[in-house]
Amino acid sequence: MNTKNIIISLAALLVIAGIFLFRSGPEQEKQPGANDVKISEKSATSTSLTATSTDAATKQEGKLSLPTTRLSVVPLAFHHDIAVDKAACGEKIGTFRVTNPDSSTVLWWQITGSKPIWLGLSSTWGKTPENVDMTYNCILSGAGNGPYDASFDIVQTTEDGKMLSGYLFTVKVDGAISGMAQ
Repeated sequence: MNTKNIIISLAALLVIAGIFLFRSGPEQEKQPGANDVKISEKSATSTSLTATSTDAATKQEGKLSLPTTRLSVVPLAFHHDIAVDKAACGEKIGTFRVTNPDSSTVLWWQITGSKPIWLGLSSTWGKTPENVDMTYNCILSGAGNGPYDASFDIVQTTEDGKMLSGYLFTVKVDGAISGMAQ
């Protein structure tokens, strides 16, 4: 890798780190507390649960109405081989769609966990429905020739960004990287 590519890679890493730090400010780093809404997978489709919070819905006589629908994310698996000497920056890997089966209401979502640095996403949070494009951004710092298997999670949230546990989807991307200088 020549000096120009190293400098470009480092600059891109700094930009991505800055975006990550900006997105994970105090609002994102709250510790779980009494106002967080949590639902177990077993009760994810329940329409009424006992809760102490009114942040995600209306509280009536100690009951909290939670969304009766869940996100839908399709597809959840992608295959993409990266030929470093042939792949163009911005090359499209695929698109997944985040929707609500009940199109009369809006659900909120966000991406959690880490994703490969070379994977660009057109959006990391939003409301339904939304198409999210995945692209190859040419930043292969730390990667090497050979197979890869990467993933990241999409979680359903309240409008103000509180995660609803039990509403989790994992998007997987696999393939092989070739053409890296040894």
